[in-house]
Order: sequence, then structure tokens, then C-alpha cells
Amino acid sequence: MKKILLVALAVLMTSMTFAQNQLKSSKSADRQVREVSTFVDLNSKDMVDNLVWDQIGTPFTATDIYGNTVSLQSYLDAGKCVIIDYSCTWCPPCWNLHTSGLLEQLNALDDIQVIWVESESSNTTAQIFGPAGGSSYSDKTLGDWTHSANGDSIEYPIIDDDAQSTCLATCQSLYEGYVPSVFFIAPNGYFCSIYNDEGFISYNNVAGSIANVQALVQRYPRAGQAPLVRILGNSSVVKGSPAQFAANIVSVDPITSIAWTFSNGTPATASTETATTTWNAAGTQQVTLTVTNASGSTTATLDVNVIEWNWGNEMSYCGNGAYVASIGNGSEITWGVKFPAAFMANRNYLENVKAYLNTTANYTLKVYQTNASSPSNGDIIYQHTYNVTGVEDYTTLTLDRVVALDNSKDLWVSLTCSTVDYPATGTDFCGDPNGSYVSLRDQWDLIYNLNPDLQYTWMIKATTSETAPTPVSIDATEATNVVLYPNPTTSVLNIEADGVQEVSVVDLSGRTVMNVKNTKSINMSNLANGVYYVRVITNNGISSQKVIKK
Repeated sequence: MKKILLVALAVLMTSMTFAQNQLKSSKSADRQVREVSTFVDLNSKDMVDNLVWDQIGTPFTATDIYGNTVSLQSYLDAGKCVIIDYSCTWCPPCWNLHTSGLLEQLNALDDIQVIWVESESSNTTAQIFGPAGGSSYSDKTLGDWTHSANGDSIEYPIIDDDAQSTCLATCQSLYEGYVPSVFFIAPNGYFCSIYNDEGFISYNNVAGSIANVQALVQRYPRAGQAPLVRILGNSSVVKGSPAQFAANIVSVDPITSIAWTFSNGTPATASTETATTTWNAAGTQQVTLTVTNASGSTTATLDVNVIEWNWGNEMSYCGNGAYVASIGNGSEITWGVKFPAAFMANRNYLENVKAYLNTTANYTLKVYQTNASSPSNGDIIYQHTYNVTGVEDYTTLTLDRVVALDNSKDLWVSLTCSTVDYPATGTDFCGDPNGSYVSLRDQWDLIYNLNPDLQYTWMIKATTSETAPTPVSIDATEATNVVLYPNPTTSVLNIEADGVQEVSVVDLSGRTVMNVKNTKSINMSNLANGVYYVRVITNNGISSQKVIKK
């Protein structure tokens, strides 16, 4: 059995409000709470075609809280469709789903088997039995998960997956870090997420949710079926910039052909699973993808709005997959944007960066230039940490030295900050107040891989100029009591300061010509005569001062 599946797998992010999209760090994994507030009653064909499918990993065998063996493969071998709910005892949407009775009603259907899994490593089996109590993620439970809202005993298996390596691993390829995460698994091993942003199931509409699941039972991917096809890619792109698309195909039978058509694009056709085209005129264009197997063909279309974006000095609105984002670990968040080299003409210097911030925190700005697929493969041309008093608005991050730009390279701008502990503050992380622009994967990626519904980013702006700007002193981390002498100097420059960590010498073009650590003097005798900026990093902050070399 052959499948072509999930090219450029989308990590589907929620577009809920900031309060609903709560990021949580535990001992074992980063969690986001997914709250589904809408419900869509879809016909079976559209419903299945809009889902993302994969095949499960190794089917788990586990022991439930009563000591019984639970074998996923046994249920599948019996022809059952299995619904697995990965939840946590502290999670309000998980509790709402539990008390709605939806899982119990699904489990009562002849062709459905429900399994409930507590997936938080720090939670205990005792918390599953309740009663409600606790104040932190490690000890909090919302009640008795072994009984329904009317007091009846739950009949489906309940598993405490302490190690998070048994049950969760089975569905890992589509697990996004949310709770609840509810997956539908067909008897042939194909599975998909059904508690998702599209509102496939919802505790607010039990009857409609059951109808959707019953339709899914009739139309999950199987042999003798034409392919299920989706186009992954932005529906808004910038004129003259390459636009990338990927085929999301599910086919049990072997694929015999893939055919792309890009109206007025260059190139106009392609036959591979991923394809790139460029539109040189603004307007609405159509992308068509036809995929064929022995049982038939399926065609998907996507209307693309090609915009002509005329940046002034301030660059913003990055589309065409130019937006990138990553998460480092449970205590730090990094997000950023790439401004393509195609738009860097006459942008010789970086004046400042503006970022949409909303939390008081220390933000580390890193600016890279590279044409590689990740900024980690490029040169950091500027780095500085700012202490920002949070207001939900754009904050200007000024630069303390001249930063020269290479017009032939992409400009990458990123921000890193520490997460804010939820629920103490009611916020989940510093930065994006919408909670929908950060990937749960520890890597940089294109925007349509993170979420096909996101078309562009406006979170980070970069102001550039043709001529060198005048550097300014910046933020509350400015170090005082740093004395540089003699100034002017012919050779050795002495540094009078406590806790010197690093000293950099930057010329007027923004190029770092010297960089030394843990020193209180530098020898500038080999440098050409002229004006330089000497940047001193100390335990108390940063000082940037003009020095003349004679």
C-alpha cells in the first residue's frame, strides 16, 4: 500500500483569541490549550477533503487505570474506528469535552471505540479519579474523569500515560502540542485530527459532532478510492517573488500522475509534489492541481491574490512564505520574519526594527543576512537585548551602531523572549498577542507550513535607508560608568568598567573590525585612522561610544 501524504506537513495553528490560546510549559512538553468555539456541519466529501491525514506509528498497547490491557491494534483488527482523546486533568476544554457526553455517545456506536489518555507526565492517576482541586499544572484536576456528568461510570478505557512515550507516540506525526487533541483512526491505520480549528467536533454541538464522525466512518481513505487532495500554499503573494505550493495527497492506491497549472505563472505547469511559480502581474490567478490514481482523478483549486507591494523605507507585510517562526524550549519563544533579497535594492543600512509587543520582558533582537533556508546558517550582523515595558502596540527597537546591509542577501529579523507563566498572568507568552504566529517545532519554516490559513505577517517591521544613519544610545540596559581612554588614541584603548564581558569595534559602514572578550584594553594600531564605535558589554549593560583612531 502506497501513500503520498502531507508534503510540507502543516502544523495547523489556532486563530483563537490570545486568552484562548494558552501556552503552557510542563516537565515533559510544551502544551497549548485548544478551545473550539465554532462548529461546521460539513457534507462527507468536503469534510474529508479538508482534513489532514497520516498513518499512525506503532499501535500502542497500554494498561488502563484499572489494570486492564488496552491494545489499539486489537480494536483496529476488529474493524473498529478508534477515537483517542489526549487530555490533561488541568485543562478546561478537556473537561468540557468530557462532561458534554460526546465521547460516551460516540463510544456507544457499534463501529466506534473511544480511548481517553491523560498525557501530562506530571499528573498522577489519583488526579484522574478527582475530586477537583490543586492550583498548579502538576497537581490540578477539574474533577472525577472516571464518571460522566450525571454520575455514570465511564465505559471506555482511561489510560494514564505517565511516560508520554507509549500512547502519544502512536499519533505523534499529527500531534501539535494541544490539549485536547482528538484523533480519528481508521481500521487501516489512517488517522486525522477531529478536534481542530475547523470545528469538526465540538462539545457545544454533540448531535452534529456525532453526525460528522459517522460520515467520516463512511469516507476515510481506503483502497479503490480516488485521491484526497489539498493545495498547501499562500492565497496572497507578492508580485515578482517566487510562490511555493505543495500537494497534500492521501491515496491508498499508487499515484499515477500529478499535474499543476498556474494561470499566467512562470512556469505555467509542474508535475512534482512541490512546485514554485512567479507571477509578474498583479491580480487574481488560479492554481489547479489534479492528482490521479487507478481509481480516478481529483482536482483542487486555489485562487491566489497577487499583490504589488511598494515598500517605502519601512518593510512590513511579508507574504509568499517569507514569514518564519520557531520555538526554542519551554521558557523561551523566538519568532521572526525574512525580507527577501529581491526587495533589498538600495537598502544599504538598517535604521531600526519595530515589533508588535504586549508584555513587559527582556527581548533579544537578532538580525541575520544569508540566502540559506535558515538564519542559523548565516551571519548575525546585529544583536541586542531590550527591556520593554509591555503595551499592546508596536515598539521601536533602536540600534546603537550603524548596521550595513548586503543587498544580495535575505534579511532575517528575529526576537527571543521568556515566556510568561499562565495562569498567573492570564497570558501565554511574550510577543504576538493573537497567539497564532508561533510554531511548536524547534525550527524555522515557511508560513504555509506553519498554517495554510496565514497569508502574511505584520508582526515585525524593518526600517532601512540608503545612507548611514546616526547611532543612538538605547534602552534601560545602557551601561554607565564605562570610560574609554585615551580618546583619540593611536594604538591601545583602555576600558575602565566593572565586569567587562566583550568589546567590539565597528567602523562607520557597520562592519565589526575587532571583537575581544574579557579584556580591559584593545590594540587599535592596525586599524586605519578614522572614527569607530566601540561597544562594551558589561555585567551591568551595554555602552557604545565614538572613538577616534589617529
